[in-house]
Amino acid sequence: MSSTDEDSEDGGSTNGLTMGIALGIPIGGTIGLLFFDNFAMGIVFGLSGGILIGIIVDSWKKR
Repeated sequence: MSSTDEDSEDGGSTNGLTMGIALGIPIGGTIGLLFFDNFAMGIVFGLSGGILIGIIVDSWKKR
């Protein structure tokens, strides 16, 4: 088994990208409703922001 397989089976580690998406969608949807009166537009901004933040967090964890 490689080290990546062992890390994925640990269960205690969280994936930054997943957390970024999970938090970005509802926050973006709320911001979209408040500022743009368009839920879908907010989700697009929230999803892209969540992906960006998740990638940054994952890269910091690997250092």
